[in-house]
Amino acid sequence: TRDELRQAGVASEVLGNCFDNVIATQKHIPNQTISSDRYNIVFLGSTGYGCDLHRERYLKVLSMMRQTDMQVWANELPLKKVKEDSRQGNWVKNVAKSSVFQLLNAIPTSQLRALKNNRYTARKVCKYIDEVIALRQGTPPKGSFFPGKQKIAHLFPDRCHPSLTSWLDFLEVMKKSNFVFNAHRDEAADYANIRVFEATGVGSCLVSDRGSEMKNFLEPDSEFVAFTSVDEAVEKIEYLSDHDQERRAIAEAGQKRTLREHTVERRCEKIHD
Repeated sequence: TRDELRQAGVASEVLGNCFDNVIATQKHIPNQTISSDRYNIVFLGSTGYGCDLHRERYLKVLSMMRQTDMQVWANELPLKKVKEDSRQGNWVKNVAKSSVFQLLNAIPTSQLRALKNNRYTARKVCKYIDEVIALRQGTPPKGSFFPGKQKIAHLFPDRCHPSLTSWLDFLEVMKKSNFVFNAHRDEAADYANIRVFEATGVGSCLVSDRGSEMKNFLEPDSEFVAFTSVDEAVEKIEYLSDHDQERRAIAEAGQKRTLREHTVERRCEKIHD
């Protein structure tokens, strides 16, 4: 997006998320549900259940739960029920959508992608393009992926906890964890999410996907543990569990980088400059 704006003559920079180290250091009495002992691997936030933008996250968290002792803090909402009349919708709208789909289906995928990237293409048309490409790739259409799948909390009730209401409790769990697992949303534009800076900011060892994009913020496998598959993440976690000094070194390096470059104060300075 930044490069596209620059090409259009708009001065733009990527600020990225950041860590509020001032609030994070406030005195706080942790929630009684938080263990006094250390956790090994944790995941905090949306598991992705029920959200079409989080399909891959859901599958990654599910796989991690099956392969490790990871614990999760999340609230998973029930799937939205689609009313029969809303499926049918307005017939004029359905006819118009059908016509657009027929037109888009006649266009090669490479040209569809180029059309989507054109800044003059309407957002609604971009959504239709995504649906056409997804169908060609065999990806389940929106609303059809999660029905029949279970919540992570239903599958692993002993290792799932309700989402914490206090951000400081959220950070407390991370502080007490050897590893914080992170998975971004499915779209390529989502990387270096807020979890990246929270986990590294409190000094935990971050294990995250999107290593190729995140190198603009943290150095892969030096300041955080990067993975391209869950199997790779598990392999690296097992290695670092047996080599704790290396795990600590990555955690400390990540924390130093975040506190040096990725705090709220640093972002404000960048905006001012």
